[in-house]
Amino acid sequence: MPGSSRAAAEHKQEVRIRILLEQDAFDRILQDWQQQGYPFGHLVPSYGSAIGSSGDRPDALADLIGIILNDGARLPTVNLQRLAFATGTPYETEDDG
Repeated sequence: MPGSSRAAAEHKQEVRIRILLEQDAFDRILQDWQQQGYPFGHLVPSYGSAIGSSGDRPDALADLIGIILNDGARLPTVNLQRLAFATGTPYETEDDG
C-alpha cells in the first residue's frame, strides 16, 4: 500500500532525527564534562550521564526516579528490611538486605 510505505518512511525519518538530536546532546554534555576535567574522549549515552553523573549512587538514582514518578514531589524515604520476590513460585527469593 502506498500510504503505509509513506508512513513507514516518515517514521524512519523521525527516528533518525531523534537519534541525531540525542547524539548532538551527548556531544554537548561531553564537551561540558571535559571542561570540568572529565578525562575521557567519549561518553557512553545513558540516562545516568544525561542527568549529570553515570557514577551516581543507586540510592540517589532511586530517589530521583521516585521524584519523577510522583510528579515532582519528593516523598519520605522508606527503608526496607526484607524483600520477597515471586512468592509461591519455583523462583521464590527473599532478601534480608
